Amino acid sequence: MSYLTFDEFNRHKGIFSEILDEMLKNGPKWKNGEDVKHLRERKQKKHVPSDMNVQQYNKIIMRLISEMKNKLILHYDGLKYVVSNGKWIVIIHPKGEVETCFPPDNCKTYLSRRGYQVIGKLEEVFNHVGF
Repeated sequence: MSYLTFDEFNRHKGIFSEILDEMLKNGPKWKNGEDVKHLRERKQKKHVPSDMNVQQYNKIIMRLISEMKNKLILHYDGLKYVVSNGKWIVIIHPKGEVETCFPPDNCKTYLSRRGYQVIGKLEEVFNHVGF
């Protein structure tokens, strides 16, 4: 496992800070129609109630990104950001688009097998000296 340099940490922190600000102001941004597609998939897998709508699904995402005890995780292959509360994850591209949000069967195992690196809890990341 490699570790982020101080400059890399601050660069990712800056990118994610902009994503977070935008999402807190305007809600999750999805590629056209992807929110409906992913919600349908979550319903089929029984991750969410069958009567859940997109607004309710987006509230899950908003709770994940706004709870400062959740972890910010970096994926190197696709340069994606992940926020996880240990049960659910939301995967976000550096341009701020949500890729997906779901509860893996085992969050820790899911993340350990796919080249993810924990940056830290959101509260730790945003309280880090140097930003």
